[in-house]
Amino acid sequence: MSSQRLIEERRLVLLQILAGLATYSANTDVLYGELEQCAVPATYDEMVEDLRWLARAHCLTLDTLGMNVTVATLTQGGLEVAKGRNVIEGVMRPRPKRI
Repeated sequence: MSSQRLIEERRLVLLQILAGLATYSANTDVLYGELEQCAVPATYDEMVEDLRWLARAHCLTLDTLGMNVTVATLTQGGLEVAKGRNVIEGVMRPRPKRI
């Protein structure tokens, strides 16, 4: 899998993780642990850069709370991308569900 494809998949998985949470938000440490659980390879810095990219694309917001605690919150646009209802360049499109 190419490097760009891996980045696009990681961005989709981050959006899907947030979409699956009741509050649609999580701090970066929780998100990093979830990426590891999904077996999506990434360094912490790569994940943070993906979150910043997704924030610039209006898929989520990033808020810094206290010392070094950053919380990502999914936007409506990000939810649409996570569910495959909207497509943006730089984020992998979700695969169809198996029947």
